[in-house]
Amino acid sequence: MEIRLRNNLTNAVELTATDALHVEFAGDLACPFSYLGFTRLRQALAQLETGQPHVIRWLPFQLHSDIPHWGIDFDSFLTRRFGSRDQVEPALAQITELGRESGITFDFARISQVPNTLDAHRLVLLAQDQGKHVDFIDRLYRAVFAQGLNIGDRETLTGLAASSGLDFARTDALLRGDANNMTVQAMDTNHRLQGVLSVPHYVFNARVAVAGVQDTDTLITALDYALFQPMPEIGDRANLH
Repeated sequence: MEIRLRNNLTNAVELTATDALHVEFAGDLACPFSYLGFTRLRQALAQLETGQPHVIRWLPFQLHSDIPHWGIDFDSFLTRRFGSRDQVEPALAQITELGRESGITFDFARISQVPNTLDAHRLVLLAQDQGKHVDFIDRLYRAVFAQGLNIGDRETLTGLAASSGLDFARTDALLRGDANNMTVQAMDTNHRLQGVLSVPHYVFNARVAVAGVQDTDTLITALDYALFQPMPEIGDRANLH
């Protein structure tokens, strides 16, 4: 694992048990590795011995922003990227097993479309404003990977949003307009400018960054570091890479 100190911070202080842990999570909503990362993050937070209160902030990242609004055929997508579905089946089986170990259902046989996730990200930001995004994100992931639903479809998104308690009028207005479009795109661009080119990606308390899918024990180690380890001198930072 790489635990990386954020270079733009020089004077972070050690937190006490009453301080909230701030977590930034960058992911895509049709990415199985982001789903694994998000689930394991929640499991790690639940297992923190300090019982630290925490806030998760979702940061949108689109792996395939070029996919049309209505999505593309899943088999065609796999063929375009990997040569054929047969060639990628071993990898899908491995992801399915990793999911099972984390309590996640991956049913790739049910997936017919790969969605464009822009509208879903827009809605997550709306849910985040209402403090309902964590449940909504989980519903979106289950819709894609367990139910095979197309979360690029606005009727599907509206139903999932309602299930998470989002206001129908605000959901409908957002999907009919362009609210949060520029925000999603700007946040995605900002990740890339900072060198984040794949997801999941985590930042804990604006001082520790972790890249890629990690097991819960590794995430707990990084969370503990972000909470309680004193900041090293600038000359010692290379030891964290």
